[in-house]
Amino acid sequence: ADNYFAYANLGTLHFNAARFADAIFVYEQALAVSDEDYLVWGNLAFAYAFGAEPEKARELFDRAIELAERKRESDPENSELLANLAGFYAMVDESEKSRTLLEMVIASEPRDPQVFTTVGETFEDLNDREAALEWIGRAVDGGIPPAFFESRPMLRDLIADPRYQMLVERHTVSPN
Repeated sequence: ADNYFAYANLGTLHFNAARFADAIFVYEQALAVSDEDYLVWGNLAFAYAFGAEPEKARELFDRAIELAERKRESDPENSELLANLAGFYAMVDESEKSRTLLEMVIASEPRDPQVFTTVGETFEDLNDREAALEWIGRAVDGGIPPAFFESRPMLRDLIADPRYQMLVERHTVSPN
């Protein structure tokens, strides 16, 4: 189990550094140890989607969705799970399903900045920049460092938006 978490975490570090080939290699190592975690399948799919072989992402997202939906049966209120699932559906052009799940997450009044992050990124994937900025602003206010978003290749367009820059400046102004 230790190897599994090491691989999964290392994959995420590579992914956030836009080192997709490395991320893919390490996520595949994690799946060789255990292939039941929807998040690792989803992360692998995102790595392919934003890396060199986007055509491989679809079947991986489908697997992530299948596993996440199975987990949802036993844990239907889990806002992190619902947010991740919304993200997967957005990536396979199931925008209605994605939006429905996002509405469920928002209605549950999540408090976890990581959930805010996933919601914001998913709104960006759905081409809803206003909502993406709102939720990423909440994530930053909740303690997620702007550098996290600035390293995410899928957020390049959002980061270039002057409204994002204003959001970050507002956050970094000292409170005194």
